[in-house]
Amino acid sequence: MASPVRVGCMIRDIQFKAEFKRLVEQEYLADLDGLMIVDDYFEEMPLWSRIDRIDFLGSLPVAEKNRTLIRAAVWYLEIILEHARQYYAGREFDFYGMVSVFDEQEFEDGEILPISFWLSNPSRGVYDQLESSPPRSGFARFVAECLDHDPDYQLNETYASYLPGVDRVLIQRADMTGTPDRAGPPRKA
Repeated sequence: MASPVRVGCMIRDIQFKAEFKRLVEQEYLADLDGLMIVDDYFEEMPLWSRIDRIDFLGSLPVAEKNRTLIRAAVWYLEIILEHARQYYAGREFDFYGMVSVFDEQEFEDGEILPISFWLSNPSRGVYDQLESSPPRSGFARFVAECLDHDPDYQLNETYASYLPGVDRVLIQRADMTGTPDRAGPPRKA
């Protein structure tokens, strides 16, 4: 049974909520304090690292599996960002998180999309090299449709010289856009 979760301005039903909680633990994402300090410029932590960990999606069509995974990642991003807001209360906010959905070629091939959490501490200066563009691809349109075009989220695309097309679609809170080093804490949902 789906549980309604308030995220941004829309209530979305999170299917497989218990299974996603278990997946978060398997992927070492449950220790929220541990996610607040990133040892390098940034870290991308997968929502799922082995295909057998998402077997609970069963016989859903691939597009529906991707939709469910993307929505679950954004649901958990909200949990991470709310924890960051509390973790940094009373001191300088030094955290940025978004969801990365990889890659256009896998999307076009009808594969299950790799999804990760892109986490960083802006004080480390990674944003001098982060380049993204407004979404224009069919891949980005698919991601937007998965989120019901929710205005609380902004999508961007990144490109890699070694890949044809879009490398990833980044999903970030609309109130945390711009260069992440100037984003500040998310507003309380």
